[in-house]
Amino acid sequence: MTRHWTIRQAPRMDGRLALVTGATGGLGYQTALGLASRGARVILTGRNPDKGLAALTRLQLDAPGADATFRLLDVSSSLSGWAFCG
Repeated sequence: MTRHWTIRQAPRMDGRLALVTGATGGLGYQTALGLASRGARVILTGRNPDKGLAALTRLQLDAPGADATFRLLDVSSSLSGWAFCG
């Protein structure tokens, strides 16, 4: 019989900061949700501010008490990267 891994088996991430690219949906969102549910402070990033705020709202509903924010970032643009860092 195969045992399946779940996020509950991951170590606690309290005191850690995670920046998740493409966090407005799909694998990026699930990654952000998993990290937040384990106690990490999470910065969700994406190119679309409307999708980003929707993802942040959803994450806060899915993981009550999560320490999460959304920041605009287009990883294909160096100008976006500089703006993100500055």
